[in-house]
Amino acid sequence: MVEGRKSAQVKRVRTISPRMKAWMAGEIKPEDLTDDEVFKMQLMDSDGHFRGRPPGMIPRELALAFRSEAQKRLQNWFVEQIPNAQRAYLEIMKARVLNPGDTAKLRAAEGVFERVIGKVATNMEVHATHEARTYEDVLEEVLVEIPEED
Repeated sequence: MVEGRKSAQVKRVRTISPRMKAWMAGEIKPEDLTDDEVFKMQLMDSDGHFRGRPPGMIPRELALAFRSEAQKRLQNWFVEQIPNAQRAYLEIMKARVLNPGDTAKLRAAEGVFERVIGKVATNMEVHATHEARTYEDVLEEVLVEIPEED
């Protein structure tokens, strides 16, 4: 470095995009974002394109909103697939002969059902206590003595 000259420090300044400003102002809600924006966790520019590299960091609030919205959209997609899963399941059930790929179709349909309705329990635990009682003890509880009327 030559004496008398100040070192030129270059600072990169990131400007906040108009969409990010709108997000921060509350003008854009998670429901307003496109699927691409939600699943890439990145906002498009005002022209509707992704430009440059994705940001290294995004605000926590935005990241949580992206994740929550992605889960909602994925769950809604599975709910929309129920009629297709039902048709595939019934088609395989009614078929006299299984075709190649029917096993995969059946598993896919079951996956949709499990995602929306819930998984069928395969094991069930029952905890109970047993008190040893005689036959007479049980009869005493059940039978009631009726007084005779005069």
